[in-house]
Amino acid sequence: MGWADQTVGDGGLVEFADGGGIERWIRMRSKGVPCQEQDLGRTARKLGERSARLTLTWRDGGVSTMDKPPREFPRQSTDKVRYADTDRQGHVNNAVFASFLETGRVEILYDPERPLTADGAEFVIARLSLDFRGEIRWPGSVTVGTGVRRIGSSSLTLSQAVYQDDRCVAHAETVIVQVDTVSRRARPLTVAAKTRFEDLRVGDT
Repeated sequence: MGWADQTVGDGGLVEFADGGGIERWIRMRSKGVPCQEQDLGRTARKLGERSARLTLTWRDGGVSTMDKPPREFPRQSTDKVRYADTDRQGHVNNAVFASFLETGRVEILYDPERPLTADGAEFVIARLSLDFRGEIRWPGSVTVGTGVRRIGSSSLTLSQAVYQDDRCVAHAETVIVQVDTVSRRARPLTVAAKTRFEDLRVGDT
């Protein structure tokens, strides 16, 4: 059984679009269309956390509630675009977008000066929804804006957007759950974690 079968929910639905939005779609293993499990596996490893579901979609010309400048996010991170990130279309491969999101996410979740997990617990990804809005080109850099959209008893939802040259090229929502390292069941967020996440709230435009 491949990675996609094991970890992607909803009957093995995987939507994986090339960054230009006009190339082939790779989707719906149940319909007999091949999935690129090797690419998905690399993405999962880059995320650095267990992923219960990964959905990558392209919305050509869609309207986003995340159309805001990076300075309006409580946290901004910068990442370098590497030549190795590009594919044969000449733009950054879609799988790399998830790595850029990770850069912004881990600076909040795993800040060594402000640990947020409870003892004997860790954060895992329950859902990642990524909308591609444009291409990323090499050479250059990207800015990742990150904020907290919702806070639950044991989970939070992050809103993020990726920019190159002040142009929004992607936005995403990620549901993060705190789980017990032994039982693998959800654990309530600590008071300190909830306080920190409140400080990082971001609203709709």
